[in-house]
Parts: sequence; structure tokens; C-alpha cells
Amino acid sequence: DLQPHLMYGALLAAARGLYFSTAQAAAILASWQLFMSMCVLGLLLLKITTSARLRTAVLMALCVVEAAFFVWMRVTRWRMQQVKPLLERLPTPGRNPEVVFRRTIENILEVAEWHRSCEDIGRTPEEWLQGWFRHAPFEKIGYDDVYELIAWAFWTKAVPELDASEQKEAHRMSSEVERAFGWKFPEGSDPEVRPIRINFDTLRAWCHPACYYAWIALLRVASRQSLRLL
Repeated sequence: DLQPHLMYGALLAAARGLYFSTAQAAAILASWQLFMSMCVLGLLLLKITTSARLRTAVLMALCVVEAAFFVWMRVTRWRMQQVKPLLERLPTPGRNPEVVFRRTIENILEVAEWHRSCEDIGRTPEEWLQGWFRHAPFEKIGYDDVYELIAWAFWTKAVPELDASEQKEAHRMSSEVERAFGWKFPEGSDPEVRPIRINFDTLRAWCHPACYYAWIALLRVASRQSLRLL
């Protein structure tokens, strides 16, 4: 979950750390370049605070920048949300779904062995499958839900996009998953159970205002310069 207060807390901690590191290296940082930069910045701030017209212009410019940044972020999110044509998607893993499928089963069994030897490490096959279904109850995961996950995982396709041979292979993999782990999925699918399919799922993106990223960039540059002078 996004926790903006933690992000801003980290930003304040970084600013505090930069302040103390700069104070300890004040003798080194007191160069003519820094002095001139501070003078120019001070004069600019003085001019802004004493001129109502310039202050209004600066505030208007900041509002325009924030509005443009907001629109740009929304357009970027919309563009990233679009499902790409088949030719533009990532190729089948390893160009051979069967090899990747076998290796996946072996890895699940190996991690399950770790979990049986020590409960603090690894996870059970049930926990592995639930993770791909956003921790939905295991008994709610249906055969068609697993089939949909396999279609995406090994062909980067939605179920309707599979050709006849791929459908047959995906059904065989779904049945083999049941046999390998002793499962029996209920027929059909549960509308409340959705697998993770990165390039088909709705993108849930959240951003800070432009001034936040500008402040981060300023902190990064200032930190590098102060460390370079130490």
C-alpha cells in the first residue's frame, strides 16, 4: 500500500542528513562558487518577495508547471495501460513454454521441501498459487482461473488469443498442475478471483506533485556535490 507520509518522512530525513553533513564540512564548502551561488539565490528570493508582480508571475508559472505535469502523468499512465499488439509483446519465455513450465514445477517442489524442513523459509505450493491470485482463498480458485494464468505466463496472451495448439497445450499444463500437487480445481471460474497478469491488469499508479520530484533532484545534486568536496 502507498504510504505518502512515510515517503515525505524519508525526504525530510534526507534533508536533515544533508544539513548536518554540510554543517560539518562548512570550512570546505565555503568556496567562492558556493558563496556566489548563495548570493544569486538570495537576491532572486529578495526580488520575488518584494515585487508583487514578479511574485504573481512565479506563482502562475508554478501552477502551469504543476498542471502540465499532472496532464503528462495521466497521458503516460493511459499509454502504459494500453494492451500492446501480439507482435510488440515480450516473446514466450525461453521460446519454449514446455521447458519453462517444467522448471517452474521443479522450483515449486524444491521451495516446498525447504518449507517442510523449516517453516520459516520457503512456502507451500498452495501459498505459491495463492500469491499469483492476490492471496485469494485457495478453494475459490477454479480451473479456468488457472488456465487463464497459464495462458498469460507461458504465451503472454489472453485466453481468446490462444490458437488451437496453444489451447491444447495450456489445458494439458493446467491438468498437469493438478496431478503434480494433488489438487482438483472446481470447474469454471470465480469472478472475484483474478490472476496477476502484468500487461493486462489495470495500472494503479499514484504520483507526487512536480515540486516533490524537483526537490528530490535538488537533494540528489546537493548530496553529490557535498560528498565530492569532502
